[in-house]
Amino acid sequence: MAVAQKQLAAAQRVWDAANAAFEAATAAEIATKNALSQAQADFNSASSALADAQNAHNIAWNNLQAAKAVFDDASNRLLDAKAKTANAQNSLDLATQDNDNAQTNLNIADAALTAAQKALERANAQVGELRITYNKAKDSLGAAKYDYQQASNRLFVAQAAKAAADKAIAIAFAQGAASLNLLEGESTYVFDGCLSLVHPAVSGTVQVTNLIPSGAQLSSGHILSWGDCTTKDTVNIGDLVYYSGHITGNVISAHQVSVIKV
Repeated sequence: MAVAQKQLAAAQRVWDAANAAFEAATAAEIATKNALSQAQADFNSASSALADAQNAHNIAWNNLQAAKAVFDDASNRLLDAKAKTANAQNSLDLATQDNDNAQTNLNIADAALTAAQKALERANAQVGELRITYNKAKDSLGAAKYDYQQASNRLFVAQAAKAAADKAIAIAFAQGAASLNLLEGESTYVFDGCLSLVHPAVSGTVQVTNLIPSGAQLSSGHILSWGDCTTKDTVNIGDLVYYSGHITGNVISAHQVSVIKV
């Protein structure tokens, strides 16, 4: 009995130890399950936080990119604004220079205008003086035209008198030498050339009555002769001619013969 009690006590101790171990293992399992549940909860919470953080990161990244784009656009706009500002400053400088140049040109033009106005005033004064001179010259011209007309009238009278004198000379010559034929004989007429230092110079206006070789008979009864040195128009019978030259007897050696258009 004692042995059995000892064995029972030993078995009881073993059972107690095993039960304590079982309870400890059960407590450990429960603690482990609790820890696992807590770890799972922590994992889930961490996963959710990670997802939230990832979303926040993505949003922050997108915001950063958008901000960077805005910054880049702002930077470009700033650079463009600086370039436009520089261009505007250059334009302002150029405009200022143009304005200075324009002001200088305006001053020059104003001075030129003042000088031109003074020149115009002087010119007007000169025009006034010239107008007075013109009026005087016009009056003088009228008087000169009157004098010219009077002289022309006197010339016409003189020409008429000369024509009458030429006709009288022709009649007298015809009456005094009616039997003389100037075209007969060896010494009828000789052209002496255009230069004469001995024979008298002669000129006149007379009518041509006949043509002869290198000459013409005149209504005055003279023979008009010409040569290579004579300045002469084409002469026909009946023409009224002006001649100049020198005379030997009744022969005139002509330097010039001009037909007068009537």
